[in-house]
Amino acid sequence: MRETINVVVSNVDKQPQSEYYLPFEYDQIGKIGGIEVRDKKDAAKPPFKVRLAAMSAVTGADGTTTK
Repeated sequence: MRETINVVVSNVDKQPQSEYYLPFEYDQIGKIGGIEVRDKKDAAKPPFKVRLAAMSAVTGADGTTTK
């Protein structure tokens, strides 16, 4: 079975951004076959570079940390 998911990321800051992060649960990342990032305003441009980043912990709204 193949599943495709499209994600639209919008910059809500007044300054241009150079990095965006898409969080995945630890057990999901191994099931992802690939991620492609393109500029929807200019599809002729080559895809953006994508790299895997790891977080050692996540801080919740209440200030507690989870791994």
